[in-house]
Amino acid sequence: MKSWERSIIYPVLVFLIIILCIDSPNLKNSGLDYLSLIIGILSLLVTALLGWQIFNVISFEKKVDEKLSEYTTAHNVLLKQEIVKAKIELLTDMRASDYDNFICNVESIFSKSRKIPSLINELSPDSQNNEFQKEINKVKLFLKSHSTTYAPMHIKALQKAYIRYTNIPSVYEFVEYLGNLYLEMLDQSKTNS
Repeated sequence: MKSWERSIIYPVLVFLIIILCIDSPNLKNSGLDYLSLIIGILSLLVTALLGWQIFNVISFEKKVDEKLSEYTTAHNVLLKQEIVKAKIELLTDMRASDYDNFICNVESIFSKSRKIPSLINELSPDSQNNEFQKEINKVKLFLKSHSTTYAPMHIKALQKAYIRYTNIPSVYEFVEYLGNLYLEMLDQSKTNS
């Protein structure tokens, strides 16, 4: 049935029921009271509508809970990412301060440098490559500017810290760079002795 047909048929049916009820409110022979029938039908409709409203409220609450849990999960992931970035930033700043002031020993500087790759690995894959590239550039700068202050063992330990992340191209190149630097330092120490 099309909508225009319904818009004609339903009002006609309602009109016919009203006419029937007005014309003969009760049939004495059959014992049927039309007013009671209409009240019964209306009470059934009201009950059905109340049930439908209760169902809608419950389903609405479920939808709200689902959306809230989605939002909470997404927010927690973003929050965790920001916390990890803050930890990386803190370690990097502490290490940079140590570089500039040379307050603590080389072991402390390299210890901080070895912690940063595992923190970067906790980031989303999009952020990992950028953060690794930033960190690698900072470490290379330190290695070039302070080449006399560290030993081959520091380079080897740094290489071990990064070797787990060689699936990222910049890290792979950096691990090769550290390997070559380590070999150069060993050759240099042999020629010096």
